[in-house]
Amino acid sequence: MTHEYMKSEEVAAIREFYQTLPLDLDSSVLAVRRDFLRLIGDWQVLMEENRRLQSELEEYTKANWEAQGREKKLVEALRWYADQHNYSIPHLGCAPGVMSDRGQRAQDTLKELGLDG
Repeated sequence: MTHEYMKSEEVAAIREFYQTLPLDLDSSVLAVRRDFLRLIGDWQVLMEENRRLQSELEEYTKANWEAQGREKKLVEALRWYADQHNYSIPHLGCAPGVMSDRGQRAQDTLKELGLDG
């Protein structure tokens, strides 16, 4: 969900309008002026914080996607290693250089991660 916020130029124009109101106005108008100027200042601080958090979220999202890509590659390698069919060569038996656990460690790791299958 995105929101359309006032541009900083629009906020500056509104602030300038309220700042130029004569100070000899009714006290209720001056109170509104004072409160509005304070709220505009608070709003600008919050908008800056919003921009900073949005930037952090974008960085986190990018890093998360990269981590998910690495995880998929690792899981693919573990699944290959865990697959018993990859441990034999027709007519020769076990492939040379294969670890003696025949993928048991990979199977256990996949099970721990809830990815067995």
